[in-house]
Amino acid sequence: MIGWSNPKLMRIRRTRIDIKMLLNHLKMNINLHHQNKKPVSIAKLKSNTKSNINSIHIKSGEGLKTHITQVPAFLIVTSGQVMYEDVRGEQIELTTGAYLQIPSNVKHSIMAKEDSYLLLIID
Repeated sequence: MIGWSNPKLMRIRRTRIDIKMLLNHLKMNINLHHQNKKPVSIAKLKSNTKSNINSIHIKSGEGLKTHITQVPAFLIVTSGQVMYEDVRGEQIELTTGAYLQIPSNVKHSIMAKEDSYLLLIID
């Protein structure tokens, strides 16, 4: 019988709760890193030789122009709504709590449909 007492399911449930708690915390604190009036603002939250975590604020109607990342990246929308599009024609709408693995060496862009805050994790 599969139930909440199953250790694997408990980890999944705990992970979902942890992610919700993290997103709530980030919504309260992430805007402190973006005090300027720029259409796109990027703030480094963590950087070392192995990984980078960046906070990105994109105002409604603005975006990150087409670019390439040399390594895979993980994008999390902490609040707002954005559209990811790559040169392969893939379009993905991401809203608060959504995440996306961005492959390396694929041209892509991100446009905000509303004011949005994102976390970009490169590891």
